[in-house]
Amino acid sequence: MFSCIIPEFGTYDFALVRPLTADISTSRCPFDTALRLKRVKARPRTASMFIPIRLIVRGALLYPDPKHRDEFLVVEHTDGDMFLCMKEWTLLYRH
Repeated sequence: MFSCIIPEFGTYDFALVRPLTADISTSRCPFDTALRLKRVKARPRTASMFIPIRLIVRGALLYPDPKHRDEFLVVEHTDGDMFLCMKEWTLLYRH
């Protein structure tokens, strides 16, 4: 995250983000499906982009999978309504 000061316009805050794919749990492992784990995969670093921080609505805690490079498990139980958000997300982005 960083701030950019543009004279006569003001200060703008940006973040460099690396997009993630939608839920890949069902294609990866029946174990993930049985435990209702949500797994996402990072897109290539070249897909990274700058976005205004004010556009970030919600973040999520991700745990890296040590056996699969650039794959993460979504930790749903740290936020009271993260389970509901992930359920909605799964319905929206189901393949």
